[in-house]
Amino acid sequence: MLFRSRKKQRLTQKELAIKCNLSQSFLSELESKHKKKNVTIKQIINISNKLKISPYELSNWLIDKELNKVEFSEELGVFKIG
Repeated sequence: MLFRSRKKQRLTQKELAIKCNLSQSFLSELESKHKKKNVTIKQIINISNKLKISPYELSNWLIDKELNKVEFSEELGVFKIG
């Protein structure tokens, strides 16, 4: 979801990181299928505003990812809720 939204806005991780005042490695870990990164509500709102998506949708996706309910599709390069 995060990857797809970032690509839809035609942003690299580095570009989004600069816009959000975050590190590229932080965003990389958020997008990662295995790593679990702690993220604040302010960061969720900031990222979602820059990506023009709902902060609720992003937070739900992050919660599902934390609960391991999100499956990564290597073929599509996206996460799917399963």
